[in-house]
Amino acid sequence: MAGLIYNAIGLKIPVVGIPAGVKIHSGVYATNPSRAASLTEMYLRGQVKSLREVEVMDIDEEAFRQEKISARLYGYLKAPLERRFT
Repeated sequence: MAGLIYNAIGLKIPVVGIPAGVKIHSGVYATNPSRAASLTEMYLRGQVKSLREVEVMDIDEEAFRQEKISARLYGYLKAPLERRFT
């Protein structure tokens, strides 16, 4: 999933991730779904001016089942910069 979103969007448009218990690791994710909604609304109203490039990583599920951590960096996405929400 991480690769699909990265390949489709790249750095073209900002992204706010909604945490839903996935194993993807990225700074695009808000701390909770409510904060994701608030951050998106703030960005769309022009209340968040800065964007940052954040990593998009995914853990190899099979390796994780064998108690090994193997992560892959897909690339970077742009996300609104508002630290209290992400």
